[in-house]
Amino acid sequence: DSGDRDTCQSSCTREAVTIRKVVAVPVSDAGLVQAINVQPVAVGVAADNPTWKQYKSGIVSSCSTTQLDHAVLAVGYSPSYFKIKNSWGTQWGEEGYMRLKRGAGTRSSGTCGIIGPLSVYPQL
Repeated sequence: DSGDRDTCQSSCTREAVTIRKVVAVPVSDAGLVQAINVQPVAVGVAADNPTWKQYKSGIVSSCSTTQLDHAVLAVGYSPSYFKIKNSWGTQWGEEGYMRLKRGAGTRSSGTCGIIGPLSVYPQL
């Protein structure tokens, strides 16, 4: 390394962005998948339980509580799980992420309530 430093030649212009509306995701597995294909989705989950507090890795298939008490971002999915990003830091779970089994849960609410009425995303 010569120690020389180049000057960044790019310029960034800040633009005001307005959220036109908040879109409610249809309460279904397919609805959440369709929304995640657009962008990350804010979802409510039941996190006040040992499953969440002690999570290290793997696909979670059930939670001992059903009360929605925490918000996370649903950021991806596979045929077998939804991938969420939590706000508890990278030391929690899979570097800040968790996988919740698809097709599980009571009354079609999904694992830990991921499929529910609190799933929304902003439309710009």
